[in-house]
Amino acid sequence: MFGGKPSGHSLTTGLDLSKPEVIDFRYPQTLANQESTTLQFVEAFELGGRILSRASGGLFMGCNPIVCGGQVDGTGNPNTDGSTSNCYQPGSHTPVATLATARMSAASLMLNATTLWITGGVTDSHNDAVVLQSTEFVTMIRPGKPEMAVMPGPMLPRKVSSHCLLKLVVKEQEETFLLVGGNDGSNQQEIGGNVNVWALTFETDNVNNGAWSNWSSLITPRLQAACGVILDVNGAEIGVSAGGRETPEGAPLASVEVLQCGDVTNVITCQWQETTPIPEACAQAGYVVSSDKQSLIVVAGESPADNKFDTIYQLKCPSKSSCQWTRRSHKLNTGRLLPVVMVIPSTFGNCDRDGNQGTVDLTTSTCFFSII
Repeated sequence: MFGGKPSGHSLTTGLDLSKPEVIDFRYPQTLANQESTTLQFVEAFELGGRILSRASGGLFMGCNPIVCGGQVDGTGNPNTDGSTSNCYQPGSHTPVATLATARMSAASLMLNATTLWITGGVTDSHNDAVVLQSTEFVTMIRPGKPEMAVMPGPMLPRKVSSHCLLKLVVKEQEETFLLVGGNDGSNQQEIGGNVNVWALTFETDNVNNGAWSNWSSLITPRLQAACGVILDVNGAEIGVSAGGRETPEGAPLASVEVLQCGDVTNVITCQWQETTPIPEACAQAGYVVSSDKQSLIVVAGESPADNKFDTIYQLKCPSKSSCQWTRRSHKLNTGRLLPVVMVIPSTFGNCDRDGNQGTVDLTTSTCFFSII
């Protein structure tokens, strides 16, 4: 994990959160604790002492992690603390790209191997937190010492922050993006979670040519949830919205909802339904879909029990009516809030200018790291 706010601690405890944690599911310890070339890899991905949370990010070309936006704290400079527009390749103090709008608490996903779509969020404006309706594309033009381009994306149907963004293939040759829940108050402290789900559907690779429409609503209003799209045993997609909270000051939730679409007499129907709750209620957690697409991994966050959620849970759904949570034996060194989590390949390093990976060997294909 890179930087971030420790859950259950104040910013003055002296904890060093500028170093990442890398989790290897074959072993109970984090790779950051192993003395090997892996430790050199971890040290190389520090964020220069900045405390960064509520960020967006993605793994470009399978070998270049990029972190965009987020909330910067701890610099001691009121002009630099707050939401940021910078995009960093961890290990570098120089931004590789700059967003048009500084934003934190946004939702993002990789459209493809080269483009990250960042949506909504909150920006600082004259000491007020303003919820955004705009979106931006961050595209890698060339890997290695990356060349990046930032372009405006389609406007959202509403202003929103602390929401989720999912991608489903509802019909063959047609991708649908779902904007799920979130806070649509004029200020991020107002209103609270939303049950609304909006869909953007398009038939080509141009996301700007689609139109948003109302979709099947959540059962429970929620923001700061953990979300993802996983596969059942038949390879059908299941959308997941887990935990979160109903209002910005509300208690973390344990409830989980799943979405699966079916073809009933040539009409596509999609509906959310409740499934097995998380063993521990949590909000502000990190999440990632496993490399085989069969499970959602929920990492860190805030729990009502001790406010220090350092546990890792894994959700599998053989069918939408049969979902099971497993508590992994791994624990984080430090409980953290609002991480961005990425799955990384077994052989990993910076891309060269042709997109080829480096030679750092993490010795496993089931590692992930999270950026906080």
